[in-house]
Amino acid sequence: NKNLLFINSFGSLYFIDLNDFKIKWFKNLNQSLSYNSSNIFTGQPIISFDDKILASSKNNTYVIDEKLGSTIHKFNFSPLIKPIINNDYVFLISKNNFLISFDLLSGNILYSLNIDKEVSKFLNESKQNRLIFRDFMILNNNLFIFLENSFYLKFSVSGELLEIKKLSSKINSKPVVIKNSILYLNNKNKLVVLN
Repeated sequence: NKNLLFINSFGSLYFIDLNDFKIKWFKNLNQSLSYNSSNIFTGQPIISFDDKILASSKNNTYVIDEKLGSTIHKFNFSPLIKPIINNDYVFLISKNNFLISFDLLSGNILYSLNIDKEVSKFLNESKQNRLIFRDFMILNNNLFIFLENSFYLKFSVSGELLEIKKLSSKINSKPVVIKNSILYLNNKNKLVVLN
């Protein structure tokens, strides 16, 4: 089956069957009834995975049944950057700087870690700095969080902070993964490869 999922600027999620071009269902994820330009819907890109949809709004994250459009799980947090789904597990960075993992099927939250606090503990510092995140990916069963200040954090999928490392140069593009290496363009538009 060929299907199209899209969400509009008012928070309506549509599921369209491209075989007959009919709307099979739609769901409003916007909690507000006000439809003016100051209330434009915000969320991360929707993700379709094994007949489930992961969608977010300004304040919530939803797991939706793709065939029926019904809400399977609703969480009171929202991702800051596009979440990752790996084997029925969701990993996301929330707007209040928590690394959260939950089971896509059961909805059970596996962990919720304050990233700022985890970094302070790792560095043995009492002061917590508010981190600014640039990107998020999974590589070799580890989570890589790229920071705006040219550092990256490496977490195990179980939530343990394994490494904090400074990159050789500032990231100027979205990192990509090719054969266990991370590639990005630096601020001089030169290709950088991390093995």
